[in-house]
Amino acid sequence: MSIISVRVTEEEKEMIKRYAEFFGMSVSDFVKTSVIERIEDAFDLSEIEAYEKRKEKGEIQFYSLDEVKKQLGL
Repeated sequence: MSIISVRVTEEEKEMIKRYAEFFGMSVSDFVKTSVIERIEDAFDLSEIEAYEKRKEKGEIQFYSLDEVKKQLGL
């Protein structure tokens, strides 16, 4: 496992520590979880933007339940 150092002010350190305690987590786990969630949010946003662009170009097609059943022979 790797270690990443982050420089923060004393005030920021205390704020991070209080939030971590509030969530019942170590500072390390809290910071790690926060960073990973931020990365996942950015990825999700880029996927939504790509979907919206494809939708605007008419590249997305929707099917009703009846259409899907018909295509599957159900």
